Amino acid sequence: MYKIIIADDEKFIQDGLVKLVDWKSLGFEIAGVFDDGTEVIECLNSMPIDVVFTDVKMKYISGIDIARYIYDNKIPCKVVFISGYKEFDLIHQAIKYNVEDYVLKPSKVEDVKNVFKRIRIDLDEKSKNLEFGKKVEARWAELKPILEEQFINELVMGTLHDKNSLQQKLQMLYPEINAEQNPCMIADFVITDYDEFILGEWKYGKDQFDEAIYNFIKIMDNECYCHVIYKNKEQLRMFIMAKKLRETWEENMKLCNEICESFVGQFQEVFHVKATITPVRYYESMVCIMDHNKNSREVFVSKTEIGLMLKEQKKIIMTNIMMGNISTAKKMVINILLSMDINDIKCKTNFLIDIFFNISNFLQENNQALYMRVQPYLDYHNILNLEDDSHMVEVCNQIFDVMKSNEAMSAQFDKSSLVNRMMEYVDLHIYDDINLEDVANELFISSSQLNRILKKQIGETFLQLVTKRKMEKAAELLRDPQYKVYQVGERLGYKTPRHFSKLFQNFSGYYPNQYRNEVLKLGDGVNEER
Repeated sequence: MYKIIIADDEKFIQDGLVKLVDWKSLGFEIAGVFDDGTEVIECLNSMPIDVVFTDVKMKYISGIDIARYIYDNKIPCKVVFISGYKEFDLIHQAIKYNVEDYVLKPSKVEDVKNVFKRIRIDLDEKSKNLEFGKKVEARWAELKPILEEQFINELVMGTLHDKNSLQQKLQMLYPEINAEQNPCMIADFVITDYDEFILGEWKYGKDQFDEAIYNFIKIMDNECYCHVIYKNKEQLRMFIMAKKLRETWEENMKLCNEICESFVGQFQEVFHVKATITPVRYYESMVCIMDHNKNSREVFVSKTEIGLMLKEQKKIIMTNIMMGNISTAKKMVINILLSMDINDIKCKTNFLIDIFFNISNFLQENNQALYMRVQPYLDYHNILNLEDDSHMVEVCNQIFDVMKSNEAMSAQFDKSSLVNRMMEYVDLHIYDDINLEDVANELFISSSQLNRILKKQIGETFLQLVTKRKMEKAAELLRDPQYKVYQVGERLGYKTPRHFSKLFQNFSGYYPNQYRNEVLKLGDGVNEER
C-alpha cells in the first residue's frame, strides 16, 4: 500500500475525500489528514510518504509551498492539487515544482479515482524499477570483490594479455585508474614476530586478527588501492595501485614508497605490532605489467609462491562455477594453462588433472546432478597423455561446455550443504583457533564468497558463526564441575578470561559464573572471569 496525505482547510472536503473514495481499492493508505501545510511538512519529515493530495490555497502554508518544499529537498513524493477555477493560474505557476496532476473543485469521485489509478500505475512501475535496481546493486556488490580478485590475480600472474580487456576491466572496477599512466607495485608486507604477537599481545583469535587486517586494508584507500594477492601466515603479498600520479617516473617511485611507509606506519599505530613492507617490483603502469609478463616469468621468485598463487586462482575458478560463470572459469583455466612454460608439458598436464580433480570434488560436494553429468568426460589418463596446448584447450572446452550446456544444473548448487559443511568443520575444530582462510581452503572456494554465502544463508558472518558455536560449547563445558571458568575459556582458545566472559555474556545474557550459579545451580567459587 502506498501512503497518502490529504490536506485541505475545508472540513467537508476533507471528510468527503476520506469517506467517499475507496483508497484501499486504489492501493493507497491514508497516513494523515491535515488542514494546514505546516503539519504536512512535519509528517513528510517523520515518515516516507508517496503522495500528498493537497488544496492549492490554505491559510498559512499553501499547497504550492508544500510542492516547493518537496522539490527543493528532493523528497521522493508526488503532489496532486485540489483547486477551484479561480486558482487555476496558481497551478500553472507550480508546474516548475513537478506537480503530478490536479482535481478541480467541486471534485467528483470518479475524477479522483482516475487520477490516482494513473498515479498507482506510475508508482508500481517505479517500485519495480527500484526493486530491479536494488537487485542489480546487490548482485554487483556480490560480484565486484570476486571480479577485483580475479582481475588482479590474472594481471599479476601474466594470464591477462589483451590491452583492450585490461582497459575495459579497469573502467568497470577502478574508473579513476589509467592503464597507461598510474604507477603500481608488488610488495611483501610482513608482520614481524607474528607467532609471538598472536600468542602473546593479541588478546583475540587469529581469525579476528585476519579480519582486522583486511578491514584495515579496505579503509586505506585515500591514496591507493591495495589488494592481497595471497596470504602466507605472517606475509601478505600485495598489489598496490596509486590513485594519483606525478610528473616523472622517479617521482612516481617515490610516491609508491611514501604509500608503503604510510601504510606500515598506520598499521603499527593501530595494532601495536612491528611490520615491514618491501617492494618486489615497481611498474610505470598496468600496461607495463603485461609487457613485462610477456617477456619474463620473474614475478614469483619461488615455486612456493607460484603454488600459493595457483591455489588462489583455483578458488576463484570454483567461485565462478558456483555463481554460474562457467565461461569465465573456462577462460581462467585456459589462460593459466597457456601462460605456463611452453616446454613443460608434464607441468601443464599435472595442472589440468589437479584442477579437474578439484572441480570434480567440488561438484560432488555441492552439485550432485552436475557432478554426474561431467564425470564421463573426466578421463585423467587421457589428459596425462596430451602432448600439446591445442589438445589441452580442446579438453577444457569439452568439459566446461558440458557444464555450460546444462545451465539448469549449473544453477542448482546446494549452498545450504556448503554452510553445513562449514559448520561441521567449525565443530570438528571447536577447540582450535579457527581461521576463515583454512575453511575456504578446505571447501575450495574464495574466503570472501564463503563469507557472503554464510551471511545470505544464515544471516551471520564466519566470525559470528564461530563465536556462537564456541559459546554453545562453553555452555556445555560449564556443566562439568571439573572445569574452572577460566579453563573453559582457555580450552576454547580464548586467551583472557575477560574476553571470554564478555563473549559469553553477549551470547547468553549471563557471565559464565552467573550462568553456572544461577542457571545451572552449580557454583564455582570466586567470580574469576570479570
